[in-house]
Formats: sequence, C-alpha cells, structure tokens
Amino acid sequence: MKNKSIIWQSIVIAVGVVVLIALCFFVWKSPEVYSQGMAIVVSAALGAILTAIITRMVIGSQLKSEQEKEKNIKIYGMKLDVYSEFISKMWNLYADGKLDAQELNVLRSEVFNKLIFMLRKEDFGKLTKNIEILTKCVEDAKRNEEDPEEIIKTLGMITRILRTDILNEAEPDGDNLAIPLWKAFLTQDQKNEIDNEEEPTADNIATSEIVGSKRQYWHMNMANRSMQQNALKNGVYELALIEYGEDKRTNILKQVDKGDLIFLYNKGNKFLGIFEAIGRRIFYYKDETLREDIIVDLAHSNNKITITDETQLKIDVEKYDIYRGVEDGADFCANLIVRPLACMLIPKDEDVAAYRPTICRYWKEYGDKIVSKYKDALAANNPEFGKIGDIAIKCEIETLKNL
Repeated sequence: MKNKSIIWQSIVIAVGVVVLIALCFFVWKSPEVYSQGMAIVVSAALGAILTAIITRMVIGSQLKSEQEKEKNIKIYGMKLDVYSEFISKMWNLYADGKLDAQELNVLRSEVFNKLIFMLRKEDFGKLTKNIEILTKCVEDAKRNEEDPEEIIKTLGMITRILRTDILNEAEPDGDNLAIPLWKAFLTQDQKNEIDNEEEPTADNIATSEIVGSKRQYWHMNMANRSMQQNALKNGVYELALIEYGEDKRTNILKQVDKGDLIFLYNKGNKFLGIFEAIGRRIFYYKDETLREDIIVDLAHSNNKITITDETQLKIDVEKYDIYRGVEDGADFCANLIVRPLACMLIPKDEDVAAYRPTICRYWKEYGDKIVSKYKDALAANNPEFGKIGDIAIKCEIETLKNL
C-alpha cells in the first residue's frame, strides 16, 4: 500500500511539472514555439506516466514475490516446528519398547492438534496406512510384544514421510534412516530382543540339500508381518519382498527352484512356517512400462507369462503386491508362489539360528531341526498347528511327513 501511494504521488508530481513547463512556454514564447514546446511536453508527460506505470508493475511483482517468499518461509518454519515436535513425542511414546491404547490416543491428539494442518495432500494416505498398522499392533497385545520390529519400522516410515516433506527429497534408495539411528541408542540386551539373528556364513549355508533329493532350504524374513499374514489369510499363498534402487534380493529369489523349502521368519521373533516353492511372480515398477512376469511352475522356468495389460495389471497389483510397493515407490515386488506345509509360531532357540538378509540359503542342520519341531507338533496334535496367530491355514501335511 505504501509503495502504491508513492507511485501515485510520483505521477501527480510529474503531471504538475509538465503543466508548469507548458505555462512557461505560453507566457514567454510565441504561439509557434508554444505549439512545438507543447508537443515536447506532451511526449514527456506520456513518457513519465508510462514509466510510472511500468515501475508500479515491477514493484508490485517484486512485492508479491517477496510476500509469497516470506509466507513460505513462515510456513516452512511452522512445519519444521510441528513435525519435529510430533516426531519427538512419537518416539518418546515408544521409549519403553511398547505401545498401548492410551499412548495411541496421545498420538491421535498430536495428529489432530497441529499436524493435520501441515500435511501435504499426498501424505494423508501414507500416514493413514501406517497409523492403521500401529492400531492393529495395539489391538493385538501379543503381537505388540512379540513383533517389536514391525512397530519400529512403522514409526520409522512415519518419520520418513515427514522428513521427505521437509527436505523436499526422498531418502536414497528407499532407505529408512531413522531405524538404524533409533537402534543405535539400544543396549545390547534390547538389541538381542529385536535383532538377534546371525549372518549367514560359508559354513552354515554351504549345503542345504536333503538326502536323496535336490531340495534346498531358504530363509526368508517378512518386511511386514501383518501384511504378509493378511495375504495368507485371504488365500494368497505367496511370500513377498520389495526392493528400492536395486535388484539384489530379486535375483536371489530367482534362484529358488520348484520343491525348495522356505522357512518364513518374523525378524527378531519366531518362525511362522515352512512353505514349498511352486512358482514366482515379479512386478517391474521402475520400467517405463509397468509389467508383470509370472512363472507358474518353476520346473519349467522358460514358460514365462508376461502381462502388460493395464486392466489386468491393476487387478494383480491390488491382490499380489502384498507390501504395497507400488504406492511406496518400490522398483520391484517379487513373490514366491508357495504351498504351506506347516504353519505355527515356533520361537527361535539355541538349536537354530535366524539370518538378517531378507532371503538367503539356509543351513541344512538348522532347517532339519525346524522340520522336526513341526513334525513333533503335528504328531502331538498341537491345536496351534496349522495356524499363524488366529489365522488358520490349510497345510500339506503329507508332504511334511515325507520330508
């Protein structure tokens, strides 16, 4: 407003000066000179007015730009304060390694107090999905205690969503940088409860063959227990992994042959079951043209089905992209199509080991011991056999007996 007033004052002064010069020409000069002088004066007046208008437009544009910049700086500062306060309180609620209904209510209050006003439109769905995972963990108190890794990953994902907004860039290769930072503060005992697996070595994965066959053992970690369990519950007998920025795990998964055994493990917790490999399915998300490759029978790996039809892909992604990789910017979603042979929560003990990699070969000695545990449970008519939590799964028990 102040700049606008100055512009108009300048125009009035310019016009006044022009009029004064015109009067001088009229009083002291002849009519001919007056006419010539007036032409010069009018031109000067028009030039002065045009200059004032252009100056007004330039200053107005600069003023608007400065106001917008100042507004964005203020919003960014407010967003930084709100996000940092929310993240701090969220992780503090999990300081004891547990999350209960009361703490979830506190988190909800924080979301609807300030956070909701700062979230980008595209982040509402992502935050909702992760809050739903936390809610399910709280509802299932047993899972809350037995599956700490799932809660930590979910809190890390929420942190990542807010960090991405503030930094205006995604974390490289899909890495969730908050998780290793959080674990750095854990004592060794706490780490053992969450991440007590060993690295596979040449000694413990050198051979994994069962006598008289070429069947091999594989160890596989779930990225998200609830999502994988829901898939099994819905009759989708596929074990999934997702990748960001690389295809290392996908290439390992491609080495699994028909009849190989997969020992499914919930990282830091328990084995969930034994599954027999039948086929595989891979979604390629990083390519310009989304495609899906399916091998129904691994014994005939050359018989590959490639799907590029958008309608069919949409249906398959919705059903078989178990970890919703397409929504999270994953490059690959790779699934093993399997048959359940045995399902039941079996704690890892001193007799067997679990590995850190998402998928790798498993040592025969460990695998045989786990097979024996499931056979014993079947022979004893253990009521938990054929279940993962409260999810009943039909198992091929005759195949298990013949292992």
